Amino acid sequence: MNRLMPKLFLVVFIFVFNYSEAQIAKGQQLLYDERYESAIKAFSASTDDESMFYKGYAEMKLDEKAEAKMTFDKIAATPFGKIGMGWLALNDGNLTKANELFAAAEKETKGKNPRIFIAISKAYVNAKIDDKSKSIEWAKKAVDNQKSNAEFRIVYGDAFLSTQDGGNAITQYEYAMQYDPNNALPIAKIGKVYFQGRQFEESKNNLEKALAKDPNNLLALNYLAQIQYKMGKYDEAKITQQKLLDLGDKSIEDRAYMANILFKGKQYKECVDYINEIIKTNNKYNYLNRLIGYAEFETGNAKSCLDYMTKFLGTQPSDKIIAEDYEYLSKSMIASGGDTTKALEVLEKAYLLDTNNFDVLKSIASTYFSMKRYNVAKKYYLIKITKTVPTENDYFQLARTYDYQKIYDTADIYYTKVIELNPSQCVAYYAKAQLKKFSDPNQETASAKPDYLKFIELCGSKVDKYKKNIITAKLYLAKIALRDGDVDGGHATLEEVLALDPTNAEALELKNNFKK
Repeated sequence: MNRLMPKLFLVVFIFVFNYSEAQIAKGQQLLYDERYESAIKAFSASTDDESMFYKGYAEMKLDEKAEAKMTFDKIAATPFGKIGMGWLALNDGNLTKANELFAAAEKETKGKNPRIFIAISKAYVNAKIDDKSKSIEWAKKAVDNQKSNAEFRIVYGDAFLSTQDGGNAITQYEYAMQYDPNNALPIAKIGKVYFQGRQFEESKNNLEKALAKDPNNLLALNYLAQIQYKMGKYDEAKITQQKLLDLGDKSIEDRAYMANILFKGKQYKECVDYINEIIKTNNKYNYLNRLIGYAEFETGNAKSCLDYMTKFLGTQPSDKIIAEDYEYLSKSMIASGGDTTKALEVLEKAYLLDTNNFDVLKSIASTYFSMKRYNVAKKYYLIKITKTVPTENDYFQLARTYDYQKIYDTADIYYTKVIELNPSQCVAYYAKAQLKKFSDPNQETASAKPDYLKFIELCGSKVDKYKKNIITAKLYLAKIALRDGDVDGGHATLEEVLALDPTNAEALELKNNFKK
């Protein structure tokens, strides 16, 4: 039995060693996939120095600094521990201490362990420093040691990418493809390069190639969902993101991104329900209060939106507040019957936060218009027209502010600009006719007639939409015809009015007063 002990020990050692190697490989893949919660679990299954370092790495990526420091402290005397401590020193801005620790890690392994070089390169890539160029130097040392190692080439590519050198990053990923042709990761990495360069079509092509090689590649699924989202293909993004959630670690960030997709896809009720499910298990992420507030407003629950937005803004750092936050807060205040003056102050804060947010400008202007404060509404419509390429609606709304203030000449100018942009915009002709009638009630020259006629020409058949306007226009045309002695024409037009409204008192009276 004693003779069996050495063999048994060897078998156990080999099993443990292989298991450790497998866990490191699994954990590394999860890091590349940017699945940090799952990576922590994978590396936690082993206590060797490298696994502990990468467990701390994943904690750093999740911004769990205290946990990462505790992990690095446990292996502080080892080369990998020194690299972890060097990373922390980099984040603290202590480059001298970091370089000393990295040099010590290299020296203790006699400069012959390329995995030490790789770990140092990754520390530089992920540290909160501006100059990441040393990541390239350390990755190159590893590649010089093993030129055909696909993993080292990927790390080398990541180092270049961290310095915004996408071209050299792609070159290294292509080497990785050459040395490991069955691996989808290098192709997905190339897709990420193009994604960061905002070349979304090229990114999408590479991500789809990666998924053709490995349909479950989480990195490719992650960035493909983001591209579909940015392209406005929300149904496709939802399917891709759901697959990522099914295969991945269902992190709060991934679930929150799904909620964003639902919101952008205008699936507001589903978005609210989805966020409520997240909040049940984890309510420490304040940005979820923002998103559920937005979605609640869009489902008509203004009071609920107000509650969530108040909660969100109460704890959100001021530099993290965006214009839409104030916009939704203001809209929910108004819709909930709150103080409109205060709501407008909030809206104006939204505009001052982002003076290029033209949707906020529009909201401010339309709110002032609804309050009959036309002069202030006019100011904001003019700002929008000045700062953007004006649309026909911009000109139409601006014209209304002058129209309602009885500044008819200026209103006519802007209604005319609407027609210049869209000659078939019949409502602008109707508005022009109305203001001419109001500015000249006697209509001795029938100044409103040409615009009423054009309105009838363009929209006279759209009775379902414009019935009231058509009746108004035809009554005017009938009066002018009868006044000018065209009794037949006047009666014919009155018959058209009565066909639309048989009990119209004005038409019946005109018909009786001007009998043939």
